[in-house]
Amino acid sequence: MAASPMDSASALELQPADIVVSAAVEARFSAR
Repeated sequence: MAASPMDSASALELQPADIVVSAAVEARFSAR
């Protein structure tokens, strides 16, 4: 849900799983 890297860092403590998913999505978009 969080698109900002700062948000991800903050959410890392709340939902680490969400960060992994976000990273995977970002990597996929970057590969494109």
